[in-house]
Parts: sequence; C-alpha cells; structure tokens
Amino acid sequence: MYTSGEAHFSWTSRRVMLPEDEGHGRSDVAPDASGVTLDRMLPGSRLMACRDVEQEREYVALAVGEVDGGEDVPVRVVEEERLLLHGPRSDLGPEILVGAEDDDLDDRELTRQLLDGGPLRSLLARTGAQSVAVTCASAHF
Repeated sequence: MYTSGEAHFSWTSRRVMLPEDEGHGRSDVAPDASGVTLDRMLPGSRLMACRDVEQEREYVALAVGEVDGGEDVPVRVVEEERLLLHGPRSDLGPEILVGAEDDDLDDRELTRQLLDGGPLRSLLARTGAQSVAVTCASAHF
C-alpha cells in the first residue's frame, strides 16, 4: 500500500520518506529560520538540535554511523540525559536517537511529527537520510 510516497512495510513499523535538506552536510550551521541551534560532528556520530519557537521546546538528535543517504534508518527515543551514552553502544548499525526529557516525547509523538510534519521531521531530514523506520505507535494511520 502506497500513500503519498510512504510505504507501510509491516504491522509494527513504517517507512517515512524525509524531504531533502540543503544544509544536511554542514556541521557549522548557526541558528537560522529552520530553528537549528546545534549541528556538530562527533567521533562516529553527529549531534543536532533545533528549537521549536511555537511550542518553546528544544529537540535533540544523535545520528549514529553513516546515515547520510540511508534508507529505512531506525529511529528510537531515548532519555536525553543518556543520549551520548546510547550512541557509542549502538550495535544496530546506522540509526538516529532522539532525546526525550522526562517522558515528554514518546513514540506516538515522534510518529505524529514524522507523518504530519514538524520541527522533529525537519531535524531528522537534516541528517541526510532518505527514509527512516519508526515503530507504529499511533492508530491514526
């Protein structure tokens, strides 16, 4: 089943196509209209953050391994405090970890933003991944 370029490929996960982002290869990006406040290369990973002005919220993501150009890159939510601890321990290959503070971001909100758009989708598009794979946590498919 194909809907707007996104293929549902199992009962437990979904592929979400990400838009191309012109600045995805840059690691020296200053805050701009997209809300990006941090984009730094670390050994084996890339740490990014953006600010959602409307919700007054900061989103943080860690791209582990080579996700640029990747398809069906797994995305999972981890505690923000442990984001940099989970990254080096990741043995799943390339993946994107999204930091959550005090359970304010769960799989359902991640899925909603990826499907409906939002600052988190824009941040993940900045990694250069072509598509990401998320666990189906929402019944609104």
